[in-house]
Amino acid sequence: MTNIPIPENILKVLALGPKFSIPKYSNDCKFHDIAVFDNFVNNSEKDDLDKISIKNKFVDILKNNSNKKFNNIIFDRDINGTKKFLNNNKDIIITKADKGKYEGKHYYISLIAS
Repeated sequence: MTNIPIPENILKVLALGPKFSIPKYSNDCKFHDIAVFDNFVNNSEKDDLDKISIKNKFVDILKNNSNKKFNNIIFDRDINGTKKFLNNNKDIIITKADKGKYEGKHYYISLIAS
């Protein structure tokens, strides 16, 4: 282990594991997606006024969200904070879980060197 205290928010980011990825959201609503939605509504058993209402709500949602991007400020801060913390603490080595046994930094460095 290390004598360096690791903040809780950094531990949470590291606990996400190596397969974690940040979702990539696109603001582009594809015409195909709109056509599929339109076809779905047209084929529903709703009356014409309900169909028009549903389509209008859908258009409102598209208009209201067209300029919004995926931006979770708290999560971005934690990711960037983790990068900064690890860059400032070069003695900390992140490895895959070793099932409870800790060999120490020098052991891992010798594995890398060999």
